[in-house]
Amino acid sequence: MTRQEIAKELETILRLDTKPVGIKMYEKAEDLPKKPMPHKLNLCQLVSIARCQGRDNSGVPEKMICSMGAACVGLIETTEVISSGKAAVGAYCKDEVAGKKFMANTFKLGDTGKKYAGVYVQALESSKVEPDVVVIYATPVQIMRLIHANAYDTGEKTRADTVAEAALCSSIGYAIAEKKVVFRSFRLHQI
Repeated sequence: MTRQEIAKELETILRLDTKPVGIKMYEKAEDLPKKPMPHKLNLCQLVSIARCQGRDNSGVPEKMICSMGAACVGLIETTEVISSGKAAVGAYCKDEVAGKKFMANTFKLGDTGKKYAGVYVQALESSKVEPDVVVIYATPVQIMRLIHANAYDTGEKTRADTVAEAALCSSIGYAIAEKKVVFRSFRLHQI
């Protein structure tokens, strides 16, 4: 099957609201199929543009707003303010001890140094290059189907966890490093 056929099957079988997205990491920025936009964005925004509008985009460390997301996918080495937990204090955690644990629970390729110089984000249906990772936004029922599909041949469990910070980027980094499926989610409650 082609990537385009796979994308169509995923959208048809799962009845997805948005497009599956292919993520390709590059060790050299000059190898990116498209130049980054002139303004700064974060990886979440690049994925949103691809999944909602079908447009491809590139990102490089100097054009990333979110250092946490950039560290998760190895575009930068994880900074001290993140690894120490200081970045989580106040917003997510009561103190630096909890913040350090919080940050340690978020998978980051950047914990072992910078790995990549760029990321290319594309709708899978119109992908130009073979992705390293495919990102799918789905409901719990749709995800259940994917979990069953993942377990079909081997019975292997599917990992799922989150601290809800950098969940998308952390998932991408984990999938690249471990070559395994991962589900990350967080639930918004209406008040």
